[in-house]
Amino acid sequence: MNDLAIIIALTGRIEDSINEIGTVIESFSDVDGIQLVFAYDDKKWESIPIMQLLEMKVDDAKKIITSKHETLAGLYNNVLKEIEAEFVSFWQIDTDNISDRIKIYCDYSKTDELENINFIQREINKTVIPSDMNRYGLLQTGIYYSVDDFIIRRSYLLKNSFNETKLLRNDFFREWVLRNSRIENFSCIGHLGAPRKKYNKKTAKIASKDLIERYIIRCGANNGNIEQINENFVNDLKDYEAEEVAKYLDCKNQNKPGTKYKIMILGGYWEYHHNQIVFMNYFERVAGKRFATFNVKLDSECLPTDLIGYDLVIFTRTRSENAIKLVEYCNKHEITSLYMLDDNWFSIANDFPEYGDIFTEGKPEYDNFIEIVKKCDGVWYFNDFIKQDLEKYASRFIQSRISVDNSLFVSERKQIDKKGKYIIGYSGSLRYDDTAFKALAKVAKENDNVIVALVGNMSEKQLEYFKGVEIITVPFSSYSIYAKRISEIKPDLLVAPLDSSRTSQSKCYNKYVESGVIGAACIFSNVKPYTDVVKDNYNGFLLDQNTEEAWFNKINEIIADSDLLDRVKNNAYEDVMKNHTVDAVLPIVLHNIEVVINEWK
Repeated sequence: MNDLAIIIALTGRIEDSINEIGTVIESFSDVDGIQLVFAYDDKKWESIPIMQLLEMKVDDAKKIITSKHETLAGLYNNVLKEIEAEFVSFWQIDTDNISDRIKIYCDYSKTDELENINFIQREINKTVIPSDMNRYGLLQTGIYYSVDDFIIRRSYLLKNSFNETKLLRNDFFREWVLRNSRIENFSCIGHLGAPRKKYNKKTAKIASKDLIERYIIRCGANNGNIEQINENFVNDLKDYEAEEVAKYLDCKNQNKPGTKYKIMILGGYWEYHHNQIVFMNYFERVAGKRFATFNVKLDSECLPTDLIGYDLVIFTRTRSENAIKLVEYCNKHEITSLYMLDDNWFSIANDFPEYGDIFTEGKPEYDNFIEIVKKCDGVWYFNDFIKQDLEKYASRFIQSRISVDNSLFVSERKQIDKKGKYIIGYSGSLRYDDTAFKALAKVAKENDNVIVALVGNMSEKQLEYFKGVEIITVPFSSYSIYAKRISEIKPDLLVAPLDSSRTSQSKCYNKYVESGVIGAACIFSNVKPYTDVVKDNYNGFLLDQNTEEAWFNKINEIIADSDLLDRVKNNAYEDVMKNHTVDAVLPIVLHNIEVVINEWK
């Protein structure tokens, strides 16, 4: 069995590809261990002399003639069934850097195991490139990858195939990478320079770019039946869009006349998790219920004309100069605009000057932020401290509640064997105060019944504290992957340290809902926002002093009383499931969105 098959689809006119075919075949004349496959649905390609000599020129070559397919995605899916290699890569006829690509694959596979999804990172003209920390969010906003830069495990692709709908004729791979980045990490196996040119020979688009992007985002959020996804999407479209799109998706048009919204969500490179938790969880939950379709763009790259036809534009934590132009466009064309802020950018420069220096008057990002807030129709917020600080700039406010999508927190693999021990740890973004981590490490070193779980971002210095300790680490990843991993670990106790500054007390209580949903108890600093939802020794533990001794004693006290720990775990789980899931908060959020759209303009 071959390790890798390079599949090249031959489409279009022979005269446009004949030279490139010869170049590719010559490049593979001395290659071992890689199969070269040409796939086509027209026997005319067999008339080319170089194709007739293929097996003589290349040691391991194959020609596959398929049935007619309306899309390239359909041809690729069909060809997979004829391949035996463990991995496949789909090249264009004019894919560049052939010898370098082959070398990268051969060098990497000699020393490292390939994952389900592997790619070669190209130099791209982007400020931020996708990583495990932000890949799903960035891929919602644009094109970052080309199909021929990927090497995919064939068995994985057979289960997670390309979407063959005509609507994605030119964009099927963008949809595929988005959908799979939500559920699978990508492995970078090498680097190449900037692409020589755009290789895809694109056919004419049959729908607007905006509509295709909304469909891609809808598919990216789903693993379900494609027929049901398509019908739900059509149900949620504006009346004037539905009939034509149903034809492209080969599905029934069950769309009923009525108000369906188009919502644009704008934000920066790192705002995906905020958008997901604050808005997209709810919009995705009512897919097919004739509420809305939505798009996501970077506020620094979005064009004013991208907002045409939208009912609501959400500015999530935006602070770019371009966002000012966008909100001005909204005001000029009577499109409702909403600013969302869930961190206190007014107090951070005073509380944490080393991190919040950009949020001072006279600094471009801060001044842009203030200008956008002033021009927006109102503000979506969670914490009263933030409202108090915003009141001099905004006149309308909608207060919302944080929730958790419990459907994501289900382990796909067998839960970790705790071996009769407690799993205690931390989950979240980087914290700059090490006090709780030092105490946790000390507890683990002095108790042989403790395993430490560290999920998310930790500094090298913080990780050093846990040397010699039995430890489980999970790096920062997409939200859905994080949810699955922490569900597999199923910790007993987590720590959620937070200082008493105004900035910290302006945060949301995500730590409470995300620990409760997996049945974990948590020790919280005795400050807002945790005191808004946690009752000490009932659905959590509150700690007054932020000292290493206090954290150490509290953790030891809890693990010494298993009955108390179990009661708190159960109470937290029941409270979160009753009051803090997406379904529990959904009616409030949808009502607020409708108020904003229908009453604020």
